[in-house]
Amino acid sequence: MRIKSKADYQCLGKLARAQIEAHWSVGQSSNNRRNANSRIQTDAKTGLRFCPYPSSDPVSILHGELIRRYGSYFDGGDIVSEMILPGHQVAFRFDFAFVSRRLLLEFDGFAFHRQLHSFQNDREKERHAQINGWQVLAITNHAVRYQRSKLMDDIEKICSLRPIQSSSNVIQTKGFTQCVFIGN
Repeated sequence: MRIKSKADYQCLGKLARAQIEAHWSVGQSSNNRRNANSRIQTDAKTGLRFCPYPSSDPVSILHGELIRRYGSYFDGGDIVSEMILPGHQVAFRFDFAFVSRRLLLEFDGFAFHRQLHSFQNDREKERHAQINGWQVLAITNHAVRYQRSKLMDDIEKICSLRPIQSSSNVIQTKGFTQCVFIGN
């Protein structure tokens, strides 16, 4: 997402703002930049790095839509991203979570999930979530790109069917991007 105004910046959660402030300082040498990936471009005139706006990445698109509609948990809303659900020997990380509804959204792309090991790992991950009272909704890039309105309607319907869980649900941050569910 390219931040073009203070309003764009204010729409981000506290963690995202902290990451930007820590990571994108002017004058930072290219040797000190972390997490370089192909979605990040460099401005030819200034040498500053940025992500094109609007992002074409389905995960970023869905994240923005979820935050706009439901708000970040860390700002009083209901959405967290990259949530770890403890209690398993593997620290399974889920893409997005509706904390009060115990609903997890997980991108299920063909490229990363077509190998037998990945497929089996995903079923184990889903079982772990279900045993702990969470529902997992698989999301595809195609649904975000071409059926977003229907997808958001479906998510809204599923949320309405899930009971609101105890207010004792707590999320703790872990590093810059992940969080851990701590609850009953």
